[in-house]
Amino acid sequence: MDTVIFKIEKWKSESIASLLKEINEISCRLHIDFEKGVITAKDVNNDVIDTIIGVIDKHFVIESISVDNTTNQEKSELNENDRVVKFFDKDIENLLNEKFIKTIVWAMSHGMSSEEIQKYIWTMITEISYSNSNSSELRVKNVSVGDVVQVNFGKHPIGEMSDSRGYAIVCNISTDGSLFLVPIDKESSNIDSNSFNILENSDVTVLLEMSKYVNPRRLDKVLGKVEPEFLKELLNQIAITFDFSSKAEESNCPKSSNEELALQEIIGPALEKIKPNVDLDGQLHSFLANIGMPNNVITLRKAFEVGIHLEKITYNNLISQIISENPEMYDESDSKNLRNLLKRIFDNWAQNYPDLKKQCSKISIVSIIKMFAKKFNNS
Repeated sequence: MDTVIFKIEKWKSESIASLLKEINEISCRLHIDFEKGVITAKDVNNDVIDTIIGVIDKHFVIESISVDNTTNQEKSELNENDRVVKFFDKDIENLLNEKFIKTIVWAMSHGMSSEEIQKYIWTMITEISYSNSNSSELRVKNVSVGDVVQVNFGKHPIGEMSDSRGYAIVCNISTDGSLFLVPIDKESSNIDSNSFNILENSDVTVLLEMSKYVNPRRLDKVLGKVEPEFLKELLNQIAITFDFSSKAEESNCPKSSNEELALQEIIGPALEKIKPNVDLDGQLHSFLANIGMPNNVITLRKAFEVGIHLEKITYNNLISQIISENPEMYDESDSKNLRNLLKRIFDNWAQNYPDLKKQCSKISIVSIIKMFAKKFNNS
């Protein structure tokens, strides 16, 4: 017998009688602490853990789940003889039972919410559908460079573009119909407008580093167009930032030489003092002080600390690694705040060098971290 502990946020259905009736049918003991927001299910058989989760999820918004498995095998696993799904193709049946369902139970037992798991499942369903449809089934048949579109990126791990109703600018259409999209931060964009004037003084965020080619089946509808002045500026910046000369639609390689040259004049002397592979903490403290950046901001220091171990340094990779290495401090919901904090620190610092952004309009803290990592790693 095992114990399953649920951390809950709120009721979905305030019928305690209905809840107790369902629990009674499963035969386990339930303790509800409304003050602490904790539900404890005791004396739970291993083969009904997923049923318990389903019942609690029906009545409450679940924040996290933990399973006391000190006496038995991991509760994320179903019994060897269980076959929850019957399917005419035995390979798919085995995959569903041996991997898919067990993975879901395991994820929930380690705190992943029902809502998040559902998003991953719907992404899988949608992408199977995309792969099995043809061009006549496209919801958006006429799309042009400069269009602002609503797009289903799907649910993906942190560090990757995830949004079932995302917004993006079409910046290229390949010969096979794939669309090169530059995502827009929808929270700050006027998505109801038919004209998108996203210029220098706008509060709209264009997520250039998240740009990617997507299948046209991901498009839901065309919302409008960007204005010609902005489209020209955006396409020029893409040409500077990405190299499409070789395997253009598979490898988008950032061109960082211009940014490094511009930064070298400012941070070069501080970089020269870096000794490879020794005393990271002390040298980072001195480096930040020497270039005039705050050396007591934990998130900034952690960005440099994780950056020296990354093969590819981007905002998303940095933030993903910071969250991964510091679960006691951050979770996935903090990613946007971390990004904004790093951006704000860099922008405040860059105000001391007004020509810097004129030379490289999209330069960021990432460029400095790349140069620091290269010097520290002696690469």
